[in-house]
Amino acid sequence: MLRATVRSLNLSNRICNQNNFNISHSELCVQSVRRWRYRRPLELGTSKSKLFRIPEHPEQDPEELAELTRLSTIYNTKMKSLRAFFREEKLKRDEALAQKPQSVEDDADFERISKINDEWNREVAKVRDARLKAERFAMQQEIQWQLEQQREYEAEQQQKINELVLREKEAAKSFIVRENFDEALELALQEKSDFNFAIDIKGNQFIGRTGDQKQPLESN
Repeated sequence: MLRATVRSLNLSNRICNQNNFNISHSELCVQSVRRWRYRRPLELGTSKSKLFRIPEHPEQDPEELAELTRLSTIYNTKMKSLRAFFREEKLKRDEALAQKPQSVEDDADFERISKINDEWNREVAKVRDARLKAERFAMQQEIQWQLEQQREYEAEQQQKINELVLREKEAAKSFIVRENFDEALELALQEKSDFNFAIDIKGNQFIGRTGDQKQPLESN
């Protein structure tokens, strides 16, 4: 099993070197080499040698157990007393605050703070209304500009479509349809197209099979 692990380790090292991974051989060995340990599968159950084995549990010293029990009892009692004390103090404080009459100074202070708060709210509301108004105006301008751009684009597209339709209508005049098929056929039979030509030693071209038309050499 260790030999197979070393073989797979060598293969992984070659793959890392081919892909230019910055992994040293020592790091790869430390991270990859593990000693394989055989364990009994769970479906086989407990082995016969361990079937009736009873694990030994260490016995605790009776004096130590008694001391730990005493300390634990003292700790729990003190924590319970503290929680009860804090609960009672909180209840007393809540009752005192509920029964305490509100003085005239407190009322005046509350009125003064309320007026300051209302003034701040009015100032913030003015700033907020101005900001919202500016944002609405900017949004309206943006929408208006987008509508203008859309109308211009649609007008350009409509103009292109009209020009294309006019070109197609002009081109449709020369189309061969059922009504002018005979006339187009007669015209095609009368007009002969000859793409043959010959060239003499001077470079002149003689168009057609008979060479009636002479075309001089074009000067570069």
